[in-house]
Amino acid sequence: MVWSYQGTATVRAQDTDWWVLVSEQRLIVPASIDYRLNLTLADVAYNEAAKLVTITLPRLRLSDMAFHPEQATTINGGELTFSDNKVQAFNRRAYRTARRAITAQTQQRLMVDQAKASARDRVQSLFEIPLRIAGHPDVRVVATFD
Repeated sequence: MVWSYQGTATVRAQDTDWWVLVSEQRLIVPASIDYRLNLTLADVAYNEAAKLVTITLPRLRLSDMAFHPEQATTINGGELTFSDNKVQAFNRRAYRTARRAITAQTQQRLMVDQAKASARDRVQSLFEIPLRIAGHPDVRVVATFD
């Protein structure tokens, strides 16, 4: 894991039965998702003359989303939300919509840029520390994405 996103989705599910009875559920649920990097796919090169290690990093991947239902707020309303089956159906739809909303948040340019910056910093440190310990503090490490 190179960076973790913590977000909240606010979604609504609504139904109309018999053309007049409206019921709805609002769900406010926090979730987290990690950006991951598979270093086995990185391309590493060393230029001895320039004393430079260049690392070309593969694309970031997203982990499975983790909802935090214990911190969620659910608001049911309308004539037919007294039915447990209706409430459970709303829950399923609301969580599907929340999953899409959180995924969209993690794909925003700002979030991806922050995750990439964190990945570059972590990978550079991962390579620099052993080089310093081995007596090569003058070797620079530069990590970039394709």
